[in-house]
Amino acid sequence: MIGPRNPEGRSRQPSVVALLFMIWGLVIPLGYSGVLLNGDGDLPRHIVLGGHVLEHGVVFPDVFSNTKPGETFIAYEWLSEVLFALLHSFGGLAAVVIVSSLLIAASVAIVGSFLRRRVETALALLVGNAVAVFTYPHWIARPHLFSFLCLSILLGLSTRDAGWKKYLGLAVLFGFWANLHPGFFYGLAILLAYLVGDGLDHRTGPRFRKNLISLSAALMGTVVNPLGVFLHVNILHHIKDSVALGMVEEFHPPNMASTYGLLFFLSISLIILVLAHRKKAVSFSGLLPFLAAVFAGFAAVRNVPLFALYALPLVVWSSSDVFEGFRWRPLKKPRAVMAADDLRAGTAPWIATITFILLLLLAASGRVGPYQVIRNEFSSETFPVDAVQMARDAGLDDLPVFNEYIWGGYILFSWPGQTIFIDGMANFFGGDLMSEYVSIWLTQEGWKEKLAARGIDLMIIPPDGKLALEASKTSEWSVWYEDSVAMVLRRTASGEDPAGAGRDFPE
Repeated sequence: MIGPRNPEGRSRQPSVVALLFMIWGLVIPLGYSGVLLNGDGDLPRHIVLGGHVLEHGVVFPDVFSNTKPGETFIAYEWLSEVLFALLHSFGGLAAVVIVSSLLIAASVAIVGSFLRRRVETALALLVGNAVAVFTYPHWIARPHLFSFLCLSILLGLSTRDAGWKKYLGLAVLFGFWANLHPGFFYGLAILLAYLVGDGLDHRTGPRFRKNLISLSAALMGTVVNPLGVFLHVNILHHIKDSVALGMVEEFHPPNMASTYGLLFFLSISLIILVLAHRKKAVSFSGLLPFLAAVFAGFAAVRNVPLFALYALPLVVWSSSDVFEGFRWRPLKKPRAVMAADDLRAGTAPWIATITFILLLLLAASGRVGPYQVIRNEFSSETFPVDAVQMARDAGLDDLPVFNEYIWGGYILFSWPGQTIFIDGMANFFGGDLMSEYVSIWLTQEGWKEKLAARGIDLMIIPPDGKLALEASKTSEWSVWYEDSVAMVLRRTASGEDPAGAGRDFPE
């Protein structure tokens, strides 16, 4: 590979850090844009909320649901939502895909840069790519990607020598993080683990005080947001709603029988093996951050990528002596060559080049000439694209909708002015409404009465579900539109002949 030249005129290869950024910075947007856009229904809602925040602020009465109209809504991920809205207005969904890909690639590259300071090049490359693989199930364009980036930055900050630069860096990092995503609580827990570990190690001198200052600086940074400390109170209040969170799959523990769960378990087992072979015993201050990340990963599958971004590289970095003792002869020369090449390799020019190319694609909304190389629309196989368009064209805007949970955000995005029954904002809708939604969805006793009490006159739901089957049999509902993805049912007028209502398809 011929790359940028150094002052001596010798060819400069990309460093491990640049290579990690290049690989994932190109593979993700070019190969997985559909995954980023259609992984769940949250992105369209975030775009809508970002636009609303720009006009009305962070706190406003709910105008998006027909179940909680007028109730106070707090956009605590406001900064990331505003960024998504601005990106969409500038370059469409392709722009959101590109920036989301850059967030993931930058997070992985920062992990590689952190490891490169202490472990050999080949190991830094291996672990960096392993981290990327662990994040794959969460390659979804959502605010949590900002937590990926912030946590990778925290990895370096939390292990550097104490001083005013570290404290200032933590305050600034957590100041941004608190406005981007609630994952800042995860970062605070990591810093708290260091402090508690010092106490268990009976270190109450300068080290303890420095870790206390670090945690205090981070906490002060999180208060710099439009809500102040009320942000923390609000998030903690929602975390306590076990009913609502229990209905969200990503808050469930990882399935240890799945491939992803097995990888998580194997990685923990390997880490324990590495720690057991360290020449120096692990202190509590070194062990507790790892245990905190493991506990969080077992508590909710959404935390497994955070474990990979922080705990995995941290253990490898702090156990470099174990890997230095690994001397398998067939790999000795390739490892030495890679390490020597990396010393002469370039980083910034390569990262700048890839970023520039992606920004050009962003400006072109993901197009290269006549070719759409990065997806710029939501999938009609995932979302009710045609069904919503037909309902909009027919002027059904004034009919309150009951919708499939995942589709709520898409309906808000593609049908401005329409209100929904529910969407992915489990923290806002709460456990009671989530339970009501499930009872209707499963056609449990009283489901028809609950829809009537809510004034629901339109349903946009999958055609193969139990609710669609049962509702289409009743005299209260008629099938207005149906395709392979969605069925639109409309409440019939009182006394209308259900046989005559039948399938009232639009022309």
